[in-house]
Amino acid sequence: MKNKFAKLIISIGSAGFLFIASPLVCEAELTVLPIESLNEGFFIGTNMIKLCECGCGQSTKIITQTSNKRGRIKGEYNRFLNGHATRKESFKDFKQRVGDRFCECGCGQKIIIKPYQRYAGIPHFIYAHNLRTKKAKERNRNIRRTEIGKRNHNWKGGITPLYMQIRNLDESKQWRSDVFKRDNWICQTCGLHSGEGKAIYLEAHHIKPFIILYEEFLKEYNQFSEDKDILVKLATKWKPFWEAEGITLCKDCHNLTKKGRGKYV
Repeated sequence: MKNKFAKLIISIGSAGFLFIASPLVCEAELTVLPIESLNEGFFIGTNMIKLCECGCGQSTKIITQTSNKRGRIKGEYNRFLNGHATRKESFKDFKQRVGDRFCECGCGQKIIIKPYQRYAGIPHFIYAHNLRTKKAKERNRNIRRTEIGKRNHNWKGGITPLYMQIRNLDESKQWRSDVFKRDNWICQTCGLHSGEGKAIYLEAHHIKPFIILYEEFLKEYNQFSEDKDILVKLATKWKPFWEAEGITLCKDCHNLTKKGRGKYV
């Protein structure tokens, strides 16, 4: 008897609820004004509703604070609910759609695509490889030219020794690079090289000691001995510096030559 009475009360209550709610449902259905896409938003009465773009069917909230970094504007609706942005496209599907991307510096290395790059964008270069492009090298070279010597804010009256200025020239760096490339970045004494998680610091060693070349240079241009700037400019064109025979050594093997031991003294 109690079960029948409970069922009767439930049926009466549900019927009453439908009777009260049916006008509201009909009114809502009549006042829905769809736009081209439900993701762009639609109206129920005077209220604007925008659905989450992940496809879950839930409505998003209004942005309360502008953020230029994230591209969020106060008063507009969020594209996704919190945590729903990753539902739109899986990382695996994203990688298949994007395909392989290679560094644009010309090194030929493949860019490792990471999950956050679905929203932040895929970089054009591997980290710091943008400095290898021709434009970056020219820009850095021009900056060095305009900020060298007395024009630099750290100028202290020319206290850097002349031999260090010569060693820091672009021509000197190019000479070292050529020696490393020729020897395939391998120490020619012990055979050590970088790889497999180890980094070996390599140095380019002069077969004919640099100090002898430096002394020969000063003897040839003895008349400019008091003007460092002129000597530095002359050094850039003095061929014995940049055509000298060199060899690739690791730091330990190079230290042996400085102590007067080893083959390459």
